[in-house]
Amino acid sequence: ENYVKLHRLEPAERHFRMCLQFEPDNAQALWHLGRVLGWLDKDQQGEAMFRRSLQSAKDTQEQIDAGVAFAGFLQERERDEEAVEFLKRAVELRPKHRLAWSMLAQCYGRMGMRKKRQQARNKYLELQAQTDREEDAYLLDLLKQHSRRKADQGDGKESPPSPGRVPADED
Repeated sequence: ENYVKLHRLEPAERHFRMCLQFEPDNAQALWHLGRVLGWLDKDQQGEAMFRRSLQSAKDTQEQIDAGVAFAGFLQERERDEEAVEFLKRAVELRPKHRLAWSMLAQCYGRMGMRKKRQQARNKYLELQAQTDREEDAYLLDLLKQHSRRKADQGDGKESPPSPGRVPADED
């Protein structure tokens, strides 16, 4: 994955192929290799890796991840109709998948399907707003907890005496 971030695609390809020598049905390694092969203009090989990753997915989450990754590969090649099928499946399995909704809106837009584009975009924006509200509530809760702990512990400094109050002598 780090090779990909550094745009060192040939070493990334070798890395993922090595991973597959040890675990040939690793869905994540397969779809990562598919992405790298696509970026190296090895589209047929890349597509074959994505299809293998879909077959190798062990659970629903891996199926969703592989499908959305493959949809991105297809989108980059302007194969929006095919991408839509994988994205629709992703949002059926996980209705709150923001990236899939966003990608669906892009595909529908390029396909000239304005109404569907707007519906997908609205769903994406709704989910984004919900996530923002949840994150805001979470951060506010953290701040409250921190303030309570700080108040419970005190700041370690003694408070000055109240006006009109004489501190007691300590013997």
